[in-house]
Amino acid sequence: MRETYIDYGKALLTIMVITVHAGLSGLNDWSYVRMIFFFFVTGYTYTVGKRSLADSVRRRFTGIMLPFWKIMLISALLDVIRAMYLGYGDYHIVKGDVMFAAYCSNLVPKCLPFSDFFTYDVLQRIDESVMPFSYEVITPLNCHLWFLVAMFSGCALFFTYMEKFRRRKAYDIPVILLMLFIASLESPGTIQFPFSFGRGCLACACMIAAVNAKEWRLISTERMSRKVICALISVCVFAFANLQGAYKCAFILSLYGDGSFWSVLMTWLGGVSATILILYLMQVLEHYWTSPTLSFIGKNTMTLYLWNMIFNTIFSILLLKMTGSEMALDSHDMSLFAPDSYVFITLTAALTVTTGTLMARYKKSHEGSLLAKII
Repeated sequence: MRETYIDYGKALLTIMVITVHAGLSGLNDWSYVRMIFFFFVTGYTYTVGKRSLADSVRRRFTGIMLPFWKIMLISALLDVIRAMYLGYGDYHIVKGDVMFAAYCSNLVPKCLPFSDFFTYDVLQRIDESVMPFSYEVITPLNCHLWFLVAMFSGCALFFTYMEKFRRRKAYDIPVILLMLFIASLESPGTIQFPFSFGRGCLACACMIAAVNAKEWRLISTERMSRKVICALISVCVFAFANLQGAYKCAFILSLYGDGSFWSVLMTWLGGVSATILILYLMQVLEHYWTSPTLSFIGKNTMTLYLWNMIFNTIFSILLLKMTGSEMALDSHDMSLFAPDSYVFITLTAALTVTTGTLMARYKKSHEGSLLAKII
């Protein structure tokens, strides 16, 4: 049975992601909570034994990796148009998209054959002394897509563990620690593994934590006293993790605090505890407010996530043209507005969410059409 409060959480956090991408950079410090939320609820809604391991992995590959490569193909073309129109690059920017689509991680080792051919000066925003062994292949239109590959890798690891190796619950803690240790091996100062494997390990650790939360009925329990105690513990853990610098991370670069295992552990603890709190809040929201639209968005976050950078760009340019305002590209050439342009940012995000929702509705009602397959 599908839980509406989970869909509410997915919808609200997806809207928040779109707003951040539109230019509200003040929320960046809490991006790790949003990402871990999606990893966590994936594990929470998984049913062991419902499908074979091969079928589960195949379904995730079809549902995540095929849309990833599809949108990468579209983004590669639009990245060239965007770079030339906004004046920060030329057709060479497509090299970053091609290498990212092939390696499926944002930092590509320099030692790979032909990797130097796919580099482009516009993409190299981090000093070589900080990132000596890797090339960046991050563009303004592919910068969010690492999450999809990390989700796939995390699901493949999680499904394998749950279906083949989890004989006892006692295995969970050492496996979680192993996953977090592998995640700590990635950093801008080293390399990222192919298929976003390091961040996939972090995703897997979040999914295993979710299974335990489900088995202990931490979220589904009807006992209010138990929820209050769990919420208070989660607040304390979240506060402690953030005092330890859990928020000082950038998943796109596999950057977690000082890069140590402790920093990765704090990111995991902070994100999991925050997710439990968010789910409690969503249960309260569901109790007092019914929103079919919010529920629909929560069920179709993939469509909104895939297209949000493209539509943010389109609506940003339209608003600037219509109002005659000056463009203010950020340091990553992503947002077109100054950080304090709250009206423009809100309008852009609202238009993107609305368009993405309409696209998702069209896809549902025209499932067999060519356009539905494209979007």
